[in-house]
Amino acid sequence: MDEAQYLQRRKEDRASRRFRKGMYILPSLFTTANMYLGFYAMQQITQGSLAEYWFFDHAAIAIGFAVLFDGLDGRIARMTNTTSEFGRELDSLADVITFGVAPAFLAWMWGFRSISPYISYPDMVVKLPHLGAIAGFAFLVAGASRLARFNITTNPQPSNPGRPGRKYFVGMPIPAGAGVIAAVVHFTGGDPPEWWGTAVIWLVVIVIASYLICFKECSGGCSGYFGASGIHRLQRTRRLRKLHEFEY
Repeated sequence: MDEAQYLQRRKEDRASRRFRKGMYILPSLFTTANMYLGFYAMQQITQGSLAEYWFFDHAAIAIGFAVLFDGLDGRIARMTNTTSEFGRELDSLADVITFGVAPAFLAWMWGFRSISPYISYPDMVVKLPHLGAIAGFAFLVAGASRLARFNITTNPQPSNPGRPGRKYFVGMPIPAGAGVIAAVVHFTGGDPPEWWGTAVIWLVVIVIASYLICFKECSGGCSGYFGASGIHRLQRTRRLRKLHEFEY
């Protein structure tokens, strides 16, 4: 190989490396867009009120688009083979902001700040916002805990030995939980509830979503029925039932 060919090969290698480094930036751009939408949602939430309720709807729409970007960044990283620890940690931090802090703030501001004081239970006007704040914080903690657990777990979604090709239910992903809150707000057009009964129902919805997010895979009693030992127990129970039917 002469000197001209060697220099040409070096030039092509440098161009290839620059292109490779550029490909690593592409998934991070989608993650950054996800983070910005979470920031934009919180900005809209702070401007929302009973008179200007459309800001809540804008925040819900932003969270909905963030769910789309969150699905694209990981898919693009796998397609381009540019997955990295940095991208993984950045994605988790973005998820905490966009699908943890923003929907929790939206759920509290939209659902508990506009309750009419002219009700039969005046104490509800004071107690419900406090309970809503606790529920919103529980939603945030549940989402952050799930992300941290998935980051340190080698196999966060183990396969079900009793049903090949199927996996255990390991809880609702945090983008789905945020999507539930955003979908309800968007369905109402951002108009906050004024009746205290609606706020109570909203409180229950937040608590259920928080529980489903932090729900761990079927373990203990649940795995006893759906795990390998549970399958043997179920088969033994069926054999005993058949034997009992035969005796009669």
